[in-house]
Amino acid sequence: MLAAGGVASAQNSDLGVLLGVMVSSGGTSGLPQIHGSWDVGGAGQMNYAYQVRGWQAGDLYVELPFILAERDANEVSRGGFTYKEKYVGGVLPGIRFKLPLSGRASLYAAGGAGIGICKTDVIYASRGSSGTDNRTTINAAFDFGVGLDLRLTRLLSLRGEVRDLIIAPNSLSPSGGRNNPIFSFGFALHF
Repeated sequence: MLAAGGVASAQNSDLGVLLGVMVSSGGTSGLPQIHGSWDVGGAGQMNYAYQVRGWQAGDLYVELPFILAERDANEVSRGGFTYKEKYVGGVLPGIRFKLPLSGRASLYAAGGAGIGICKTDVIYASRGSSGTDNRTTINAAFDFGVGLDLRLTRLLSLRGEVRDLIIAPNSLSPSGGRNNPIFSFGFALHF
């Protein structure tokens, strides 16, 4: 009964579930010993947002996105080491500003900062020895993006967005310091 009353009074929260792809920047990093080849991998996001302020021009939300992407083919070779990134992800609390358009559509911009996680296989080979070392690192991460929300009903909307995940660089993260755009599509429940 309380849940129904909360829904009837106001819808100031939403829970989005989006699936898509992450595309890493390619090419060479600019350093003479480091070369990269980058692939596309699957990505998923679960995002909770709470409206903290509403104006006639738009609404301000605080949001908590959980992002996870898998990429098996990313490699960077440096001095006999090959770094193969298995997955990257992040928990990035931030803000979202939603701008209503005509009808049931609205545009939004979002950004945040938090932690980024990289699981990397370090494969090393030198004269007479070789091996693999699996490492998980946690670094600072940032994200920003834009999206479109299309209300189907009072409680359900379709959502599409482009969000860039930037993980602070370290010696074990091929994606560190690079743009990792995520193109995703899904739905949001409003309550």
